[in-house]
Amino acid sequence: MTPEEIVEKCFSLGVILYLEDGKLRYDGSFPSNWIEVVGQWLPYRDHVIEWLKKPSETHRLRMVKVAVAKIKKRMNLPCVHLGELIEKKPSCGCGARHKCAIHGECVVSGNTNRWQICSRCPDYSPLELA
Repeated sequence: MTPEEIVEKCFSLGVILYLEDGKLRYDGSFPSNWIEVVGQWLPYRDHVIEWLKKPSETHRLRMVKVAVAKIKKRMNLPCVHLGELIEKKPSCGCGARHKCAIHGECVVSGNTNRWQICSRCPDYSPLELA
């Protein structure tokens, strides 16, 4: 079984495999026979990880859709650590800058090395709205 066949089999079962910070991750719902499926390709895990570093164009588009969906979800639910607004439109072009209980300051979205970015933050925890 090739890494691409494994990735495609998972996709056909409703699970998208991808890499995040070099670790194998998934998105979707596991089918009832997921343990059996994983057991078949577990010996090829390292090969799957290598393949996912340079996936097919089709799979790359799937991964982009997953990433966009996660960002949209985070944008709809603020983080519990998000504090008061500091700057509505930072000069970096990022989303609003806020105080952050963990990182001091953060921006809700954007592309900067100056502040933590909520949409990609490993410490993000959604605020439970009643």
